[in-house]
Amino acid sequence: MKNHDLTASSINMNLSSEGRPVTMETTKSIRIRAARFLTDRYAYRAQPNYLVELVAFGIIVVTSVWPIVLLANALAGTLR
Repeated sequence: MKNHDLTASSINMNLSSEGRPVTMETTKSIRIRAARFLTDRYAYRAQPNYLVELVAFGIIVVTSVWPIVLLANALAGTLR
């Protein structure tokens, strides 16, 4: 029985019968792999809820515009 050294490099590396590392060749082109990466990346990402942001923006706009409307109404009443 052989005494094997169980280091991380010996566990993670596949060796051929000649003792050289086995390299896996890809059969797909870079264009196909890039297209699949992009579609998978955007297909499974979380969809944000825009309604909450729209309501918050509306509240900010109404809060900032309301005093201007009140001031314009008060000035219009004093000019008559």
